[in-house]
Amino acid sequence: MLKEAAMISFTTSLLDKAVQMKPEMLEGKIKPLYEACKNKKYHRYVLYEHCEEAGIPPVLVHGDMWSNNIMWKLDENGILVCCSDAEVRREYEDEVLKYYYDTLTSLFKKDNKEVPFTFEQVEQAYTISQIRQTGDTLWMAPLFCGGEKRPGSEALWEARKEKLLLRASLALDDALKTLEALPREKYVD
Repeated sequence: MLKEAAMISFTTSLLDKAVQMKPEMLEGKIKPLYEACKNKKYHRYVLYEHCEEAGIPPVLVHGDMWSNNIMWKLDENGILVCCSDAEVRREYEDEVLKYYYDTLTSLFKKDNKEVPFTFEQVEQAYTISQIRQTGDTLWMAPLFCGGEKRPGSEALWEARKEKLLLRASLALDDALKTLEALPREKYVD
């Protein structure tokens, strides 16, 4: 399928560029994810099939959660931002998932309905979607920081790039644990 072939080409070329930006950080550990990304089955699994497997509607876990795809309600206590650094994500992800599920449950109850999946199913789908989102995080650095035209000072731009690459590297550490635990037949052609 052309769409999957284009996805493979796009992903692997940007992963290559991310490694070129910081080989000492990424080169030694990216290979399992890189090899997985070369499989059509991988892209199908992390985008769609894991949702079906977990019994969750794909729209809730399709891996495209960023600020423009969320309906925001302003809150004086602040919001948890998408693309958070590893220490924030690791500290709050369980709490955020629980809050999401509790809120969804409450909204369903207002209509005298039950959420058609469990919290454990949400956790399962989230864990797999993190593999895909790690790939996205890895290719953000070359996509956003690899151009010639850079607003602000060079020092500021370098700090942003380093922060993004560190975020990607730590997300990769977490994603590799999940990928390693998955049966290869789920994501290898």
